[in-house]
Amino acid sequence: MQYCTEHWKIRERQSDKYIQKAMTLIEQSVKRNISYDYAKAVRRYEDLYKLNMDKKDYRSTMAINKELASLQGLYKQQIEHYSEINSFQISQTKINKNGIKLSQK
Repeated sequence: MQYCTEHWKIRERQSDKYIQKAMTLIEQSVKRNISYDYAKAVRRYEDLYKLNMDKKDYRSTMAINKELASLQGLYKQQIEHYSEINSFQISQTKINKNGIKLSQK
C-alpha cells in the first residue's frame, strides 16, 4: 500500500480498495465450475466413443463406455458381509454432478 500511495498518488484507503478488488477477481477466476467441468468431461468421452465406434475399435469403445458410466455414477460398488453375529452393508454414496448427496444405504 505504501508503494501505491507514493507512486500513484492515491490514499492508503483507496489502494486498499484496489487490492481487495484485485484479490476478489483473482479468487473468482480460479474457482472451479463443477457442472461445466462435468459436462466437458462427458462430452469428451462421448466424442471418443463415437470416434472409436467409427473406427470399429470395440475394445476401446467398451473401455470408454465403462469410464463414462463410472463418471456418471452408474456403477455402484457394494461390499456385503454376513455372519452369524452381525450383518452389515457398505455402499458407495451417490453424488450428482453438482456435488449433492443423492442417497446412502
